[in-house]
Amino acid sequence: MKISFNSTIPIYFKSNTRKVRSNADGEIVTNADRRYYDKEFDNLLYENTTSFFRYDLNFAHNSEFKSTGNWVGFRKTISDYFKNVSKVNVYDFASSDGSEAYSLITSLIEELGEKGAEKFFPILAYDIDSTMVEQAKAGKIPCNTDDIQRFNANITHLQKDKYFAFRKEQQGTLPYSFIAKKSLKQKVKFNLADIQSSIRNIEPSNSLVLCRNFWPYLSKEDRNNTILELSKKLDESSLVVIGCFDDSSVTAQFRKCGFESIYPFIYKKTATKSNLF
Repeated sequence: MKISFNSTIPIYFKSNTRKVRSNADGEIVTNADRRYYDKEFDNLLYENTTSFFRYDLNFAHNSEFKSTGNWVGFRKTISDYFKNVSKVNVYDFASSDGSEAYSLITSLIEELGEKGAEKFFPILAYDIDSTMVEQAKAGKIPCNTDDIQRFNANITHLQKDKYFAFRKEQQGTLPYSFIAKKSLKQKVKFNLADIQSSIRNIEPSNSLVLCRNFWPYLSKEDRNNTILELSKKLDESSLVVIGCFDDSSVTAQFRKCGFESIYPFIYKKTATKSNLF
């Protein structure tokens, strides 16, 4: 079962340089093609917007960390939840250019140290855009000063030059590039796939599933069926993390499928079976 995009709403994922449109015949062009600006290509399929340490997860944490303004509380929530687990299976859907996966990896190392964070790796990341998958694998991601400021707010103890660097660019739409070093790239595996075809590969127990900021842009049928399949697959030891753009469009369906919200944007299965299956 493949994702069917809702053609009436534009899709926003995660890189600043990739926009995709189609025409009435289904022909697809990107913003690297002059035809992208022709009137016939009037259906925006998706647009990628890089964001390291995306702001919405500032709120997905214990109350004692509400004033931190970054991912400190979120990473503590995750590390505490899986504290007594020897291996955590981490999945990142709609991973785009890799900025979210690299943010999570560095957050966990900052929180737990290299040895303590190893049980979360490698992250298995998936995206439907082959160009974004290749960019993520290369580990060179255009970014701006706002991204760098969020890095500085989140990463203070980690040995940064071991894992990544920032490079000033002379050309391009963004002034800097994030450069992931080999030691960081080894902690994530990027794959070309959509969430629905990949659910069968998710481990039911002790899994952390990031599926963020794309739900409203799926058809209602695909959205409901995907949440139902996640519910069937996962047990109550696992967590699902969504984003601020998703919340109102999926809250009711997550509840119907036996999930409960334990913190903003974080869901877990309840012991009670869903009434949908």
